Amino acid sequence: MIRPSFQFYPADWQANSNLRRCTHEEKGIWLDVLCLLHDQSEYGVCRWPLAEIAQAVGCTEQKLQGLINKGVLKGVDAGALEAPLVYVPRSGRRNGTPIALLAGQEGPLWYSSRMVIDEYKRIQRGDAGGVPNALQESSPNHSPKPPFGEAPKPTPKDTPEPSPKDSPNPSPFSCAQASRAAPSSSSSSSSSKEKPPNPADAGPAAKPRLSAIALQTFLDECQAKGERPLRDYAPLWTYQQGAKLPLDMVTLAWAEFRRRFLPGGTQPDKRQKDWRGTFRKYVENNYFKLWAIDREGQYFLTSTGKQAEKFQETLEAA
Repeated sequence: MIRPSFQFYPADWQANSNLRRCTHEEKGIWLDVLCLLHDQSEYGVCRWPLAEIAQAVGCTEQKLQGLINKGVLKGVDAGALEAPLVYVPRSGRRNGTPIALLAGQEGPLWYSSRMVIDEYKRIQRGDAGGVPNALQESSPNHSPKPPFGEAPKPTPKDTPEPSPKDSPNPSPFSCAQASRAAPSSSSSSSSSKEKPPNPADAGPAAKPRLSAIALQTFLDECQAKGERPLRDYAPLWTYQQGAKLPLDMVTLAWAEFRRRFLPGGTQPDKRQKDWRGTFRKYVENNYFKLWAIDREGQYFLTSTGKQAEKFQETLEAA
């Protein structure tokens, strides 16, 4: 599924030294190229010849060459060899382990380094929270399906507790027939003395009530069972696709959710019986106020959302 939007920060656009060297015409062409890169299955990367990209955005190859010469559009055309794109995470003044996001290879290969790096960060953040990356490729008209053909695991909220009044095999007798067929109290008492009651006749035993636990305990239990906290929770992804909420915003909400309720957060002692259902409510009601919708119906990050994203990027680089 192609995402309906991508994040755009005017301050970053205006502060980019390479873009400041471009003319207004070149900046407009670059916006069209960004939209083209956004629509690719390999996010931020286009493997077309430069002539086809020029035709798609409605400009000449010479004008695209201007973006290449100024370091805005990166890559090579057919027959040339492109160097690897290496990303170095950074926390404070310390550099992390370099990561090759794109291997050295022959063209045609054109990309936006910012898009490729942001996509890597988003995937890393999603893996940490158990968000299913496969949802990006699923149809928006279908509910997400769990991997490998497994049925979604029921949550405590989705599984109703059996009532002690319910019977697995309802009696075919009416109330009047049941009263006529019932033995007298004297015979019942005598029969009860003759043999002990069969536990199976009492019907199914009620399931023990789940106790409220902390989020850390819930995550530890998921890890012990080999489960991911959110991947198989169908109600969350059904809502996400129905509301057309970008996956990276759900991922950001999960990161903020864990930051609040895990040790070191503002509410580490919070107890819940159903943490999956609690997070779904946080997403549906946008409790963190991370996103909003513009007049065209497109989602965008609020100031609170941008601040949270910057904070998570700092944690990832540490």
